[in-house]
Amino acid sequence: MKKTFALAPLILAIFILAACSGGDGGKSSFDTSQSISVIAREDGSGTKSVFMEIVGLKGKPDPANVIIQTSTAGVLT
Repeated sequence: MKKTFALAPLILAIFILAACSGGDGGKSSFDTSQSISVIAREDGSGTKSVFMEIVGLKGKPDPANVIIQTSTAGVLT
């Protein structure tokens, strides 16, 4: 029983490392031909205000062509 508990962290570590490796042999699967859409909350949102303060962007304007969403459902979509 004690051996099982002793092996559990080792087995867990192996699974975590395997999951993080990506399994693609070190090749990136990011498609650089696709565009990235920037989606943000409206300026009055407490979520946006706190996030901008934490990352040091408080008071800075949104990037050009940003899509502003006014609801959580819109952001999640």
